[in-house]
Order: sequence, then structure tokens, then C-alpha cells
Amino acid sequence: MKTLKNILLIMLIISASTLVYGQKFSAGIIGTSFFTNKGGEKFSELNNPIGQGIVFGYSINKDIAIALTGEYFEGNLSDTSIKEKNNRVHLSIYLLPMKFNKLSTYFSCGVVYSNQVTEAGGKENTENFFNGKIGLGMDYLVYNKISVNLDLGVYNDGLIYNGASTTIGLRYAAF
Repeated sequence: MKTLKNILLIMLIISASTLVYGQKFSAGIIGTSFFTNKGGEKFSELNNPIGQGIVFGYSINKDIAIALTGEYFEGNLSDTSIKEKNNRVHLSIYLLPMKFNKLSTYFSCGVVYSNQVTEAGGKENTENFFNGKIGLGMDYLVYNKISVNLDLGVYNDGLIYNGASTTIGLRYAAF
């Protein structure tokens, strides 16, 4: 599993996509929250499911981009003293159907790898799993090469709806 983590980390560092106008590469920071499915499999039961992350992107052409996002969550599980750490890596493709002056909209879909570590009574339990994610969002160019991003996503393991996320970010189009 360490090899998979190393490969995903290398992909995170090397890969890139942009959703910023006319630029090939971009990088950014994000704040994210997620809401889990109360009925079935859950991503997490964190008391305060708010995390942070980074995103790298590459614009294939004016209508298609790819992005690699890394996120980190940490906290106590609901109503317990069990601690959880959750690392996620998303690899997504973006379809950019409409642009209006400084506003660009998109639809996204991709795969999410999660590494979840829970700790209780000095014992650690690690789970690794994959989910699909579909989403929609928008970028708003605020200044020269800097944009604000809003994103809504839905997670699914192929059979069961697992939860949703909201993300706000700030991106810089590097070149």
C-alpha cells in the first residue's frame, strides 16, 4: 500500500490541470466540507467534517481539463473520543461548457482514493477505498491569473450514494 501512496503522491506533485482562462497549468488551495450518507456506507463520521487541500491542473484544450486534488481531514468521530485522519486524492476530468466574461462553469467526474486511519485506545485501524465523484462548479476570475472556485460533488462507490461535498478554493494560473 505504501507503493500506491507514493505513486499517488508523485501524481499529485506532477499532474496538473487548469480551469482558469487561457492558462495551461494552475495550482490552488481549497477548503472543503462533506456530508455522509446516514443510511449506508459512510466516508467518515467526523464531528466537524471540514478539511483543506491543494489542487493542480492542466488544460487539455478550451473545453476539457484534468485535475489532481489532495485533501486532508482530521478530528473526533461523532459522539466518541475515537480520532480519525482521512487523506484523499481525486483525479478528475472537467468539461467546460460555458464561459461568460469572468465566469466559467464546469461538470466534473473522476475517481477518489481515500486512506482513513482511526485511533482508539492506542490501536490504529487503516482502511483504503475508492469512490467515484461527479460534480459541478464554477470559477470566477478575480484578478489577472487568480480565480475563486466553488464546487459541489457527490460520491458513490458504484452501488451506493456515500455523501456529498462542498468546496471553495483559490487558484493561480501559473503559465
